[in-house]
Amino acid sequence: MAKVFNLTSLSQKFGECYVARLKDTDKVIAHAKDADQLLAKIKGREEFKKNKLVISWIPKYGARYVFRISLPICQS
Repeated sequence: MAKVFNLTSLSQKFGECYVARLKDTDKVIAHAKDADQLLAKIKGREEFKKNKLVISWIPKYGARYVFRISLPICQS
């Protein structure tokens, strides 16, 4: 079963956006309003190359969502 992660504190801090988090510690590495901008920010990072990042959508603060998104990222 997947680990449950509370997004409330992140939605207060960053607002409605995409975030890239480390799998192990849930530390936010980068955030952006658009997924393309986020991928451009994390493309050169070592954690991205070792496939240790999780990309999540953060809803606006106060919204109630229950969802799970899994996106494969192919490196060329």
